[in-house]
Amino acid sequence: MINMMQHTLLEIVEALAHWEDMIDSEEKLSDRFDEYMDEIIEGSEDCVCDYGDDEVAVNEDFANWADGLVSEGELHELQYNAYEYVGKYS
Repeated sequence: MINMMQHTLLEIVEALAHWEDMIDSEEKLSDRFDEYMDEIIEGSEDCVCDYGDDEVAVNEDFANWADGLVSEGELHELQYNAYEYVGKYS
């Protein structure tokens, strides 16, 4: 038996997400965003997605995208509030 009092609520949410084969870490969330952005950039000839050094734009796109995952039930709100983007466009 696991003593849940030794863990934060975020750790419990991450453990459940791992068990359900869902997003269970900041890195996995960032990897999924990278895949999402790669598909958009490759699929559109006139995409204005060249972030360069625009960290604010990347973070805003990431936040909007992750907010959608919360709405769809793929990401817990605790994860949304705790995670930052750490992927290749950061």
